[in-house]
Amino acid sequence: MKKRRLFSLFLSFALLLPLFSLTSADAYEDFTLDAKAGLLIEADTGEILYEKNAHQENFPASLTKVMVALLVFEAIDEGKIALTDSVTATESAFEGLSSDGSTANIVPGETMTVEQLLNCMLIVSANEACNILGETLYGSVDAFVARMNERAAELGCEHTHFANATGLHNSQHYTTAWDLYLITREALKHDKFMEICNS
Repeated sequence: MKKRRLFSLFLSFALLLPLFSLTSADAYEDFTLDAKAGLLIEADTGEILYEKNAHQENFPASLTKVMVALLVFEAIDEGKIALTDSVTATESAFEGLSSDGSTANIVPGETMTVEQLLNCMLIVSANEACNILGETLYGSVDAFVARMNERAAELGCEHTHFANATGLHNSQHYTTAWDLYLITREALKHDKFMEICNS
C-alpha cells in the first residue's frame, strides 16, 4: 500500500489538500487559513498540527463524496460488488439532482462499470454517479444515505448528518473538519481511492 508520511485535510469545504513537508505543530503557530474550518494532522502519529474551527458544523458540499467512496470500497472488500461490475443507470438515480450541478452527463439506461462511476464521482464530482452507486449497493438512494449516516456514527463522527449522497445543499446536511478527517482517514486505507484521487 502506498503510504504517505504526512497527509493533511484542509477543510474549506471545497478543497482536500495533501501536504508532505510539514513536521511539527510549532511550525504552524502563525499559520492562517482563509477558510471556515481546517485541520492538519500528522498521519503516522495523529498529532494535530493545525486546526481552525475543527468541530464547527459546515456544509461539506462535494466532500460528501468521500463517504460515498468509502462505502463503495468497503462493499468491494466485502465481495458485494467488484470494480468491473456493470451498472445501468436508472431514472430514479436522477431524481432531485439540480440541472446546474456537477455531472458526467450519464443518462438513464447507460451502462458503466463501478470503476468508471467512481472515476466520474471522484474526478468530475458527478452527482448522478453517487446516486447510481448508492442504488446499486442499497436499492435506493434513501437507504444508501441512511447507511452513510450509520457509518459516520460508527467512525465516531458526532456532528455529521447526510441528507443526500451528492453534497447538494440541504440545511440537514452537515459535517465538521474533524468528522471529515475521520471519514477520510478510513477512505485513505483503500489503495484505489488514493489512485483515483491522484489521477
